[in-house]
Order: sequence, then structure tokens, then C-alpha cells
Amino acid sequence: MTPIKNTSPSRFIHTALIGSLLFSGVAVIAQTTSTITSSFNSTAVGGDNWLWINARMTSINFSGASASAPVVRVYVTGANLSFTDAAAGQSYSIPLPNEVLTFSGGILTSSVTFGASKWNADFPKPGSTTSATSPFLTGLAYQLSPSGISGGISPVSMTALFSTDQPGVSFNWNWSVAAYSQMSSDPNSLGVTAADGSGLQSGTPRNVTQYLIAGGRGGGVPNYTGTTTPTLLVTPAVVAGDPTVVPVPEPSTWGAAGTVGILAALSYLRRRRSA
Repeated sequence: MTPIKNTSPSRFIHTALIGSLLFSGVAVIAQTTSTITSSFNSTAVGGDNWLWINARMTSINFSGASASAPVVRVYVTGANLSFTDAAAGQSYSIPLPNEVLTFSGGILTSSVTFGASKWNADFPKPGSTTSATSPFLTGLAYQLSPSGISGGISPVSMTALFSTDQPGVSFNWNWSVAAYSQMSSDPNSLGVTAADGSGLQSGTPRNVTQYLIAGGRGGGVPNYTGTTTPTLLVTPAVVAGDPTVVPVPEPSTWGAAGTVGILAALSYLRRRRSA
């Protein structure tokens, strides 16, 4: 039997553009992939309610170059929560924003803001008298459709890519999901806590805690982030650049092969429109 080939436009264009980037000199940054699989509790979450999906670091260790470096950055990219609500016949694949975590001896107070489509967090370096506990890794307020989700969904997996600009970094991480009746799609309006403190766990959306309901991995007040999964140790890959920023090469650097790839993709689209 002759195998069926995927000749869809999306595959053709994707191949052409990837080839163009490779020949343009844009570096492909290797990162460490990590996945934690768990489940939701038995409480269903009604339609149009929200899931607060969040992740955090624990047990941070800086050794070698990272221990002596004045500033260490950790990058989180490509985070995604995936699960299938079998009772409703619906699968979910929910991407989360990237984050840059900056650790510095000159930082005294943990903070996190959202800008340029990613989280940006600042923390005192581990080992200092003001070092942060369980720094916030990423989070997303996700509004459910009118059908909501069933209780007891399993498995539920979060995958993320981790990297750093200094060798010798390792940490554990975990994730959780809480349910809310009201939230906001504007991350900066949520008042997310950057680290544990004042009786709140990192990742708590302080400005909407009054709307917490049971569901996801939480049972309601005071579990504002949901019950965390077991932790998993990760040693992030060391990278030379910031993987949360995708460089766009100047046309003069594309090279002949890259130009041919892009022109081929555009020509293909024009032929399909005229067909």
C-alpha cells in the first residue's frame, strides 16, 4: 500500500518557513522539556466560569557559576495544559504565557508583571536573607465555554520548556488549577503574588479571591491556587539568548535558500486562490 502523504497547505508553508529560518541564521535554542501529569478533583465547573492555571518553583538550587553570578535568569516557554473531558467529548490544549524570572542580589522584594505577551518576574537570589519562596512560574485565566467541564478529569498534563543563562541551576516545579466565577483576561488586573507570603501561596490572584469556587484542583476558600501536584526536578538547559523573544531576521540575511523557501510558499498560496 502506498503511504498517504500530507500535502496540506499548512504543512507546505510550515516546511518552507522553517527552512527559511534555518538558512537565515536564526538560532534554534535547545531547552529542557518537563511534563507533570495529575488530575482534577470530582467537582464539575459550570459554564462561563474560569480556570486559574498556575505553576511555581520549589527547592531552588544555584551552584557553580550561577551561585557567583550577580544576576541569573530562568526562562519558561511553551507551557501548555492538556486534558480531555471524556463525558463531554471535548479535548483541551491550553497554552500559557512565557515568563522571564530574574534573580539578583540587588533585588529585595519579589514582584511580577505582565507585558510584551509574557510574565516578567524579579526575585532576590536564593540564599539571601530576602530570598523568595516558591517563585511564580506562569499563569493564565481561562474562561470555559457555556458547557463547562466535568469533575474527575484524568489525566491532566502540563508541559513546559525551561532554560537559563547560567550553568548550575536546578529546581523542582509543580502546577495547579483553581476555579473562579469571575476573573479578567487582563493579567495585570489580577494582582498575582510573585512568591509565598502573608498567608498566600505564590500565584494567588489577590484581586479576585472573593470569586473563588470549588473545582479544578481546589475545594474553595482558602485554596486560591488549587492543590499543587507532586513536584518534579528539572535542570534547565543553558542558553545564550532569551528564548521568549523570537528574532525576525533582516531580509538581507535570509540568504538564497531562505528567500526561495518564502517565495515558494507565497507562490503556492497564489495558485490555490486562482484555482
